[in-house]
Order: sequence, then C-alpha cells, then structure tokens
Amino acid sequence: MSRTSRSAPVVALAAVLAGFVLTGCSDTKTGAAAVVNGDRVEISTLNSLVEQAADARQSVGAEPVPGVEASQEELTSVLTDKVLDEAARRAGIVVTATEIADAKRDWAGTNPGATIETLLARQGVPASQVDHFVRRSVLIDKIIIANGQDPRTEAGQQKVVEVFRSTAESMDITVNPRYGQWNPADGLVPTTYGWLTPNRIA
Repeated sequence: MSRTSRSAPVVALAAVLAGFVLTGCSDTKTGAAAVVNGDRVEISTLNSLVEQAADARQSVGAEPVPGVEASQEELTSVLTDKVLDEAARRAGIVVTATEIADAKRDWAGTNPGATIETLLARQGVPASQVDHFVRRSVLIDKIIIANGQDPRTEAGQQKVVEVFRSTAESMDITVNPRYGQWNPADGLVPTTYGWLTPNRIA
C-alpha cells in the first residue's frame, strides 16, 4: 500500500475524494441514507458504521469526528467503495485474500515499530475493517495498472480519478438530503447541520 488514511488509501483516492464530497438535496426512500443502482444504504447501517469509527478512534485516544460530519464521512466512504467496486467489475478486476495479506506484509516491512491496526484506528477504521481498507488500496492500484499507468505516478493518480468520475456518472446514485446531495461531477457535498449528532439523524 502506498498510503494509509481514512478516506484515501492511496494518493490517488485522496484526489478522488477531494472532488467527491456530499452537496444539496436528492430524493431517497424513507429510511435510506442513499440508494445506489437500486440498492439501499440504510440509515441504521450508516449509524452503525459511525459508532464503529468512533469506538476505533476512542480506543487509541484519537480525536472524535464531530456531529453530522461523522455520518457524512462514513457515507462518502460507502459510496466511494460502491463506485470503485463497479469500476473494478467492469474491468474484470478482483482482489484476492493473498493480495491483501501481501499488501499488509509489505506495509509492515516498511513501517517497523508500528501496526496498521493502530494507525487505521486513529482514522476511524475498526479492526474488523482493516482487511476491507487494505482491499480498497489494492483495488485502486490494480485499476490504475489496468489503465496502463503506474500507481506511484501523478499520471496514475489522475487516471483513477478519471475512471472514478466516469463510473460514477453512469451510476444511479441518490443521497438523503439530511446528508447532502450526490452530483456525478462533484460527488457528495455535505449539507451543514452543525447542531446534529449521528443519533439524531434517523
């Protein structure tokens, strides 16, 4: 893996998420935080992810993410996964358990004295989701390589942004206006509700 952060497993995804954040309003069915190609992301599921992220941060003494921002962060992550998975499906790309194990071993070899679990917990990734996080990183690298670029280069980073945007534009994604609005050109741009907490979004 080339980078470890909550919303950007690699530099390329940092660029993707910089342009894909929550905005204004969309129609979703009651009880759904978002709907992606007909599949619902339930508010209850999102709230569970928020709680897990908060527990992970607390376990290592990291600062909590305040208010509704935590829900928006987790929803952005969920939507990012769905778009990346669709891009990979179209390209026939899969990530194996062996590749995940190899990536974790490579990370450990270049970060002596640290554990990926502790580092990711500071970013709100619970231990149960570490392999999922690593899979996302490997998947991004493979998408870049499949498009003839090197994941370590700026061109490679730009390529995954292009693939992400084009895939997102072709998908049917709507977001509950409590969290923001999905626009294929901009992604998920947050609605600001500073007084709300995740438990009050239901």
